[in-house]
Amino acid sequence: MPIIREPQRSELRDELIDQLADCRDARARARFLRRHEQLWATEVVERLYARVVQLVRVDLQRADRLAQASTWVAEKLDDDGCRAESLRATGHVLYIGGRYTEALECYDRAVTLFTRVGREVDVARTLNGALQSLLLLGKHEEMLAAAGRVRAIYEQHGMSLGLARLDSNEGNLWRSFSGRTVNCRCWANPKTSPLS
Repeated sequence: MPIIREPQRSELRDELIDQLADCRDARARARFLRRHEQLWATEVVERLYARVVQLVRVDLQRADRLAQASTWVAEKLDDDGCRAESLRATGHVLYIGGRYTEALECYDRAVTLFTRVGREVDVARTLNGALQSLLLLGKHEEMLAAAGRVRAIYEQHGMSLGLARLDSNEGNLWRSFSGRTVNCRCWANPKTSPLS
């Protein structure tokens, strides 16, 4: 039996993930995943999440299929970190699909699970992803609290790239407020504004 080296294994997994995205219903995805047990791994759930992020603005249906597949794998693994990763992926799909309330429910559940397993940076990444849904639902105070929590975690962990992404998101959120009167005292106070 030939030895499969890690780059080959990774390429094979990526090919299988692309095939998985073509499985149009839950039954077909489950059949596919049962045939390919090599996809039952934590790193595959992480790869599925990364692929959802790549696809979600290009092909929402394929992104949704992969998010659902990551949920299936996470349940097979019985791993809360994987469950959280799959919930965050599903949240992104729901957000792009305009289902903001459902997206927030997924993000909230993901934050709870990431907190439980001690993945604080992933808590921040998830909250950062939820900011736009909070804005669009008019939950301005929650949005500001989430942004503050994200900033504190990223600063604590010295994550300059995360802080840059948060700054970019906050700039976009601020731009969304332009031309509107918003009942949110934090934006008017430079000491509590996330933009200061």
